Amino acid sequence: SYNTYVDMGSYEKALHTLLTGLEKYDKYYSQGRALGIEEDMEYCRNRIINTLRDAYGISIEEAYELLTLDDDEYQVQIIEKSKSYKKN
Repeated sequence: SYNTYVDMGSYEKALHTLLTGLEKYDKYYSQGRALGIEEDMEYCRNRIINTLRDAYGISIEEAYELLTLDDDEYQVQIIEKSKSYKKN
């Protein structure tokens, strides 16, 4: 989804997709471990973290802070952070 949104120039939706990916990693990590796919999950998480840093200048700590915001503030911050998108 991320690449599709970037190709469309929808950097806000692309950022939201990355943040949602972090949430899903945390939510499903224990299930992934039980299935023996934690290496694949960690690979995906690392790609998300690197993309957040490289494309948006967002650290992992800042990403988790964004995820704690209420819906309105989250939207405001996503719009603001999307303005700094850098294609690699």
